[in-house]
Amino acid sequence: MTGRGSSFVILGIDPGLRHTGYAVAEVDLGRRSIGRVLTLGTIETLPLNLRTVRKTSDHLRRAQVHAKQFHELIERYRVSSIAMELTTLTPHKIPTLSFGIMTGIVAALRCPIIEVLPKEIKVLAGHTKRDVIAWTLNKTKHQRNIPWPTSSKANALKLTHRGKNVALEAEHPADALGAIEAALQTPHFALAATMAASSKAHDE
Repeated sequence: MTGRGSSFVILGIDPGLRHTGYAVAEVDLGRRSIGRVLTLGTIETLPLNLRTVRKTSDHLRRAQVHAKQFHELIERYRVSSIAMELTTLTPHKIPTLSFGIMTGIVAALRCPIIEVLPKEIKVLAGHTKRDVIAWTLNKTKHQRNIPWPTSSKANALKLTHRGKNVALEAEHPADALGAIEAALQTPHFALAATMAASSKAHDE
């Protein structure tokens, strides 16, 4: 992992073939905390319901969209590591297929991956969708450049951002930032921080 001073950049991912939430944050190695959120958002790929397109071909198209955007985020923000929320397998075919495709895409990015479970995010950020979004809004409240999805209509969240209603799809980038926060508490990150600090000391 390539550090930048006393911090390095982590890409958080809440994976899904239809909606993938992402967040990019600069992390303070010494404090093991999120220092600054650089961006966040959602990658959306909808299936093509055309009889002339095979489902497997459409899965490939959607996977390529995700891979392209992940590569762009990693290059633009000089990402050092990935924090990915991993879910347990479900008896449902579509979510399991989606998870398998997303796992393959992220594994091929050639970037160190820190795995976190949904329960690890909930312990730190909250147990409900609203709790996690509210926690993320608080994390970014002093940053005016964060592109939070908003709506002109009120919804069940009853949360606002700069006078506008926070949209329901905010759950995806919120979970992604939660994945970064959870990753900071893992032994994997502790090892990475030690290696980065050692590398910095050697360079000096």
